[in-house]
Amino acid sequence: MNHSQVFASELSVFTLTAIALERWHTISHALRLDRKIRLRHACVVMAAGWIFSFLAALLPTVGISSYGKVGAQFFIKLLYVLQFVRTTYSMFSLQFARFQATEEEKWCMKNDAKKKDSNQQIQ
Repeated sequence: MNHSQVFASELSVFTLTAIALERWHTISHALRLDRKIRLRHACVVMAAGWIFSFLAALLPTVGISSYGKVGAQFFIKLLYVLQFVRTTYSMFSLQFARFQATEEEKWCMKNDAKKKDSNQQIQ
């Protein structure tokens, strides 16, 4: 593999991950307009992806790794770590969202009960 192939493959993986995370964010916060991802945020994420991909492809040229089998193992291990972090983050964020929804439901039920009580006292 040469420099451009490593760059293209790293950027492709990064872009697909960014798209997946953007979709997750949009679905998770569909009714919250204040949580909307703006063009500025997307530009920053993609610029970070280009920089990361360029640096990852540049590593073998400065002697940190190689494009051979041994060098590929470094990137495979890095991808395993990133996959673990992403999976762990997803699990915790889903649990937090579930907890938050439960707390909001309790709060709404409590407020509904207060409204009923105040309406009964008025009548």
